[in-house]
Amino acid sequence: MLYKGGCRSSIVVPKTNLTLIELFNKNGVLVTDRGSSSVEPERASSSLETECGSSSSSVKPKCGSSSSLEAERDDSECEIISTGKNHKSLNVLTDQNCISVIDEGTEKRCATSARSAHRTKYLSQWKKKIKIHQMRMTMGNNNKNMLHRSSVFVPFESLTQQVIESVVSVATTSRKPGFDYGERTILIFLLEIKKKLQEIEKKIQESSTGIDQQAIQHAQNVQQWLVDITKQPLNWVELEEKYSRIADRNCDEMARFYGSNTAEPYFELKVKTRHADVLQSREYMKKFRKNGFDPKELKLYWNVKQIENLCPESRGKILYDPSDEDAVENLRQYPVSERNHNGIITYITNGIEKAVFDVPENAQVILLNFAVKRNEQSPGGGYLRHAQAQEEVLLYNSDGYRALLDLKYGRMNGGYAIPEFGLAYVRNIRIFKSPSSNECQKADMLVSACYCMGGRELYQNPRNRDDWENKNLAKFRAFIAAAVANTIGDGKNTYLLLGPIGTGAFGNDVKRIGEVFCKALNSPMMGSKGSIRHAFEHIWFVSIHSCKNEEFKKIFDKDEFDNN
Repeated sequence: MLYKGGCRSSIVVPKTNLTLIELFNKNGVLVTDRGSSSVEPERASSSLETECGSSSSSVKPKCGSSSSLEAERDDSECEIISTGKNHKSLNVLTDQNCISVIDEGTEKRCATSARSAHRTKYLSQWKKKIKIHQMRMTMGNNNKNMLHRSSVFVPFESLTQQVIESVVSVATTSRKPGFDYGERTILIFLLEIKKKLQEIEKKIQESSTGIDQQAIQHAQNVQQWLVDITKQPLNWVELEEKYSRIADRNCDEMARFYGSNTAEPYFELKVKTRHADVLQSREYMKKFRKNGFDPKELKLYWNVKQIENLCPESRGKILYDPSDEDAVENLRQYPVSERNHNGIITYITNGIEKAVFDVPENAQVILLNFAVKRNEQSPGGGYLRHAQAQEEVLLYNSDGYRALLDLKYGRMNGGYAIPEFGLAYVRNIRIFKSPSSNECQKADMLVSACYCMGGRELYQNPRNRDDWENKNLAKFRAFIAAAVANTIGDGKNTYLLLGPIGTGAFGNDVKRIGEVFCKALNSPMMGSKGSIRHAFEHIWFVSIHSCKNEEFKKIFDKDEFDNN
């Protein structure tokens, strides 16, 4: 029995004499109940035609709205299966015999009498359930809106076996996804690599003479690297199926963890907090980054080769991301081979958020954002928990957190994963001297992460000491190369601020990290005639721990002594 009453969206469904009833109201609310006996044919669920192509009757939910959201059941209560795009907060009244789904502002009572206390009890329970399911539905819709695989830039010519093995390891490992779904971001990247291969194969079939033989050989190498842990070719059918499952999954765990009543994009900016530092950084973002960062200010590098391919000798042969147009132009005007600065190393015992104000006015600042717990797969690490590591403190005093969220919801398709052998590069964050002043220092930010020696994160930890050194060297070379590529001018007026990354909670040895920095900075790169450190005039190692700076100084002093 369906009672429309005075409200066009009120539905009352008796809970007796039903086997399965699926009814849509005009706002797209589908109510399902299971009973024991039959129902009139015209009341049973009929074929419905939606805009997506599935069958339906008179109601046409738009493509992208949730169509299979199943609510938790409480004893014999009804299920709210889905809501249409115009859903708002709903009031639900229930008793032993029927339920009523009522549009906001309406309280049409059930046809069957029940005590007020009984009704009030269930009203409270259902309101809580509906909030949960609306949140999940919203995130489900946003998942579909953000998973645009075609928007992912694949630096195909720069792919190495090391990068391929890293991506395959994450994409093929069975585990519960992290809060920010870094696995999904990596899987999308892997599937786009396969798509690139297919495009090249098609071109070869159409005209093998029109394709550079070096490109053909590289494609063959990539194909050989795409194997699983048993060295067998990847099962692309399974990977596509895995992607389909992930694409439809509600990514609301993090929102629920922080008590948010919504999991829509940028919900992190609305999470309730009592921490003054977080609130202050939100004010910075609201004032200076209301519309977020320009896409050209956000860059993603998968390895050092991708950055080296931006150099003039590669120009015209290698495709690059549009965000690197400025870097390509600057490298053309100021080739690394012609940069020969002093590369003076200075040790600063201070917080990074304070050290930037010691840099001379009008100089360019490029700083390294240190790793914190889950940094590689969570924007800002413990920012929302008010953690006090270097990264969080930097974000509390700047508008940089918005950049990480823009990376997550833009370049990374709603997930978050910093490449194992690469980094994210952010231009023009503002670091503020104090909450009471608008005085700020602009800086570019290198976003990378070390391995967590206390446990595995997104990527597998190195197998042994040599593996640890080789992988960290590849990572460090990448963020130094990114700094070189993104200098303004020839580097004479650029201050590169580095530090003992990964030596806090991640448990990496300070001396070994210093040795990797020394090797990376004193090696040729990007066509330099000598050590890449001479692409800069000033390099600062910044740490709040003087003992770590002293350890680094010993390492660099010894290296200079040995080479003189």
